[in-house]
Amino acid sequence: MLVQAKKLDAIKGQDFYSYKIDIDQLKLAITSCSTGYFSEEKAGAYYVFYNSFLEGEKENIGCLMLKAEVLWKIICGSQQQEQKSALVSPKQIETAGAEPWWKIFST
Repeated sequence: MLVQAKKLDAIKGQDFYSYKIDIDQLKLAITSCSTGYFSEEKAGAYYVFYNSFLEGEKENIGCLMLKAEVLWKIICGSQQQEQKSALVSPKQIETAGAEPWWKIFST
């Protein structure tokens, strides 16, 4: 498993929160994991997002985790794939199926 972490950015004076994603870094993570670059076996590429707004039970508050391939689909869907970096909102990652970080280890 390869994990890249992102913190929540806030634009001062505005009610706008986002995660800034480096496009080249995201592509490298997906490619490296799908080709078995890090080991003889392929790995899963994931992004962990700090400061999530996911509501619910206490153990679910905190970091959210999402597959890198799903994050790439969000970025392509918002027409940001040709940019150097992309902005993704907490709502976008939640809608795409991001889950509390610990759930991937519970299966």
